[in-house]
Amino acid sequence: APTATTTRWSAPATTTIWSQPAAPAPAAPVAPSPSVSPPASTWSAPMASAPSAPVASAPIAVSPAPSAGPDAYATFATSLPKDPPEACPAPIEALRSEARKRVDLGDEKRIRRDATGALQEYRAALTMDVCNAYGWLGIGEVASEAARPDLAVRALRNTTRLLPGHYGAWALLGEAYEGLRQTQLAAEAYGEALALRPTLQDALDGWRRTARP
Repeated sequence: APTATTTRWSAPATTTIWSQPAAPAPAAPVAPSPSVSPPASTWSAPMASAPSAPVASAPIAVSPAPSAGPDAYATFATSLPKDPPEACPAPIEALRSEARKRVDLGDEKRIRRDATGALQEYRAALTMDVCNAYGWLGIGEVASEAARPDLAVRALRNTTRLLPGHYGAWALLGEAYEGLRQTQLAAEAYGEALALRPTLQDALDGWRRTARP
């Protein structure tokens, strides 16, 4: 009789079993690379700069005297050029232009109450053009503000002779004469100012103080 064949089941040779993956080994520390400067176009936050020291502004001179001495204005008066002649010669245009610039500088300094600087500029202007009426007017204004009517009278007399239609100069001249107690001349100067500008209050008040009834 034929021999019987017996088939027997056996598990496969390989069996796949799931297991949790092993944790990766820690990476070795990487040595820092040398710093590289960023390109010029890379934006970076601006660094706070140290506060700058305050800059002291130049002090403005307020002394009304051209120098420290008590007779400073008298000394200044002697340094002025002679009074303008009756007929003023035509100055060289370059000197006339420079004289006007000096008068402007003098006006700026007078407004800043720098009497010393203002007088120096006016004197320089008159040295170039003695017939510059506004140079004399500037000196008259500074002298009036400094209560020096002696210098103011001389300067303002020249101003009114060169600019007879300047009512402000006539009014200042009246004040200067009044400061010298020359009331008749003061009244005449105030009268000239009022003839040019009848509503000028300073001249009207001065005329009332000095005019004889």
